[in-house]
Amino acid sequence: MSDFEAIFEWLKGCPALYELWVVSSLLEDRRNIVQLKSSANMYDVDWQPYRYGGGRYIFNPVEPYFFDVDIICYRAVYSDQNTYNLDAQNEVQAVCDWLIECQNNGDAPQLETPCYQIECLSAKPFIRDQYVYENDTNAILVDYAVTVRFYTDNPAKRRTVIR
Repeated sequence: MSDFEAIFEWLKGCPALYELWVVSSLLEDRRNIVQLKSSANMYDVDWQPYRYGGGRYIFNPVEPYFFDVDIICYRAVYSDQNTYNLDAQNEVQAVCDWLIECQNNGDAPQLETPCYQIECLSAKPFIRDQYVYENDTNAILVDYAVTVRFYTDNPAKRRTVIR
């Protein structure tokens, strides 16, 4: 199982997120996804020159190593339904609250390289983008995102390159 599959399965444990990932007919072919956002560099590079020219690069694995993912939830927002819109936003906020609870409890998914900590980088969901729904002028599709950082063992090995 890949890391993304393991993260996806782990996220299914969040009751609020599981409900959000039920794709409605309004959302058509859009999907709620887990998307890689960024990661730490795998190496720190040290240059050690030789006395008579040339030298060597020493690649040391970076610790702590991490990667960030965005959990993206598409929701419909209606101009004439404030209560519905607030409920949708509160549902996505419940996902943030669950992730912060997991962070505080030390709960993390089982990845290929051991994951020893997660960190919810956004205590509130943020809007990544908005899309106009063609068939309903009162509706806008909003993709809310929550960023989560996963700390794992760095898979890189120390190595030296001589030049």
